[in-house]
Amino acid sequence: MASRYWVVSLPVQNSASSLWNCLQDQISKHSFDTPLYRFNIPNLRVGTLDSLLSLSDDLLKSNNCVEGVSHKIRR
Repeated sequence: MASRYWVVSLPVQNSASSLWNCLQDQISKHSFDTPLYRFNIPNLRVGTLDSLLSLSDDLLKSNNCVEGVSHKIRR
């Protein structure tokens, strides 16, 4: 039996906990046995274009290194 998951992002107006409680109440009214799981996403840091380009270069180097190591492990 296949499982179906939904990922929903909601804007927080007052507080995240009150929004979560409201969502749980509304879902439980319309659906009997639907489990809800909450995960928090940290706030993203905003930087300059230079710092983003630098991070992009670092990510490319790290990606190449991880790919190389994973290929060696696979062999």
